Amino acid sequence: MKIVINEERACVVLGKLLETLRRGAYPYNVAMVPQASIQFPESFKQGSRVHSLYFFYACLYMRGSIKSEFAMQALANMYAVFPEVFFPEEVQHRHPGSIRFVLESSGLA
Repeated sequence: MKIVINEERACVVLGKLLETLRRGAYPYNVAMVPQASIQFPESFKQGSRVHSLYFFYACLYMRGSIKSEFAMQALANMYAVFPEVFFPEEVQHRHPGSIRFVLESSGLA
């Protein structure tokens, strides 16, 4: 099977989407980001490594089977209590059962 991309049509469609985004027109004027209402711990600094890791982990839950706002808040709560699980260099040394406990305690397992 050979897939052929109509580059001209793709440019037209994507150009319209980008133009609409820049104007702030529908649907870009009604969407709310799920993290807008999240109460982050005070130690959680925007632009930090943990900020990036938080959104990386949040993507793991954005599959349609969980409410985005719930997952975002649960992850923020989890960071407040178990910040070490956000860092791969730390969590890799933990027993899988302890990771499961953290996820279950946060409502994410």
